[in-house]
Amino acid sequence: MWDTFFPFEERLPAKLYGYHRAYCIYSWHYRGTEQRPGLVLGLDRGGSCRGIVFRLPRDNGREILQRIDERELVTSVYHARNLNLYLDSGHKVMARCYIADPTHRQYAGRLTLHEQQQLITNGQGVGGHNLDYFKSTQQHLFQEGIEDRGLKKLADHFQKRPN
Repeated sequence: MWDTFFPFEERLPAKLYGYHRAYCIYSWHYRGTEQRPGLVLGLDRGGSCRGIVFRLPRDNGREILQRIDERELVTSVYHARNLNLYLDSGHKVMARCYIADPTHRQYAGRLTLHEQQQLITNGQGVGGHNLDYFKSTQQHLFQEGIEDRGLKKLADHFQKRPN
């Protein structure tokens, strides 16, 4: 959502039902290693999620989607699914979403706030420090006006327990 490396024609706030944003994926590539995993976001089953939907250019949208798939599906911990999203205008649009696979060995499931904090604090991979990812995500959600109760609880935990 905040690390858009692709061109797009439009970005709009949208809501996805049936899934929520969660730190539920062990990162063994971008934000950690297998020996010292980080923890990144995934769309996990249940609830709902506010986010951003991007409209890709018609002339090379398939190529862009292929590049996004290559980045997001590097270890197959996500399933790419086309799902209905709801715009603030009330319109429904179909969009590619990356859903956490609960059967994959990188799926962390529900961890305690302390466990999440430890993984985020200690993770580092080819994409950099996991803590930078966490902070950037929090900052971007705030800038977009997106409130996420689960992520707020984790951010509050970081404030109470710096390490």
